[in-house]
Amino acid sequence: MLQRIQTIYLLLAIATIASFLFAPVIRFEAADIKYVNDVQAWDIKPFISGYFVFIVAILEGIAIGFSLIAIFLYKRRSFQVALSWLALFLHAACAAYIYYYFQTKENPIDIIYTLWNLAAIPPVIFLILAIINIKKDEALVKSMDRLRD
Repeated sequence: MLQRIQTIYLLLAIATIASFLFAPVIRFEAADIKYVNDVQAWDIKPFISGYFVFIVAILEGIAIGFSLIAIFLYKRRSFQVALSWLALFLHAACAAYIYYYFQTKENPIDIIYTLWNLAAIPPVIFLILAIINIKKDEALVKSMDRLRD
């Protein structure tokens, strides 16, 4: 049912993933020319085959979509758990990609990770809590089925 606690956790995960997407996670600084630029997570785009590809925005959007779909699949709890795990994996992959992309890039200016990178942690916690509570619901339903037999 929609009024379960995992629905709240999934909604909180969606909200925190969206806030991470618009948070300034990287700061470019060049002290000699007084240049400072903050980069949001959605704006990280590599140049691949002549096109800018918004990898983080696409994957985080898919993670948000999986979490939203999981809310309405309350009757299919095993599929709900699978979608929650996929959303968790995609979000973790985005956070890892941001770190990897700027660690392997050579720039003449300083790249500073901001405290907003910690905004990647709450969605992981909320998705794990949702998965735990979905599994508790599944165990409760199975125990009720045993009592009916």
